[in-house]
Amino acid sequence: MQELMGKFNRWAVLAIILVVGGATIGIVAWANQARAEPNDWPPLVMKYNVEAAVSGRSIGEVRQLTYKSRTSWIEEVIEADDIVVSVGTFNNAGSYQKLDGRVYAEYDAITGRTSTETIPKGVVMIPRGGFMPIPIAVLESILGKPAEKVATTTKVCFDDDCTERASGWDLSEGKSTFVFADDARGIPVQIGNFVVTEVLVRGAQQPVVREAHDSD
Repeated sequence: MQELMGKFNRWAVLAIILVVGGATIGIVAWANQARAEPNDWPPLVMKYNVEAAVSGRSIGEVRQLTYKSRTSWIEEVIEADDIVVSVGTFNNAGSYQKLDGRVYAEYDAITGRTSTETIPKGVVMIPRGGFMPIPIAVLESILGKPAEKVATTTKVCFDDDCTERASGWDLSEGKSTFVFADDARGIPVQIGNFVVTEVLVRGAQQPVVREAHDSD
């Protein structure tokens, strides 16, 4: 598990998101500076492809994140390439990591081992680097620039209303690509080369509001 510990203001949180977009998991200590509680996403389900290191080998996996809240989520390996070695063939499908309150657990389907640990108070654990719920408007304020509307390769659903290759918002900075679904709550669909293939949001879309400006 890759851990990121420390107390950060909202500027540093953005830096972490842009730098560790490919990390499997992140832990962020939330400093009570800008607000009393961190933002949260609505309940949602994401699917994405990853290249994972299992038993010293790189394999392709399809993972699914079922997210209820920042203190209740599970990321599961739902498909994986076989690992063929001299003693047999193994598969990582069924492995998971999950958070329930302050209890974090990992299950390794190859070894059959489960490990748990208690997360300290005041710490927000995110299922993947870059999966920090920060609204689009806050990110725009931090970067000092507006997000740009773009086309994505992601299927996005709000309840039963689904769109293939849905539009989104690009807030890339330098060489770091960061694209969000078309929703004000900051739901990422691309972080660097990592791309979410599907996202199902439970509930209605919250549009990104643009302030009207008087013409000269």
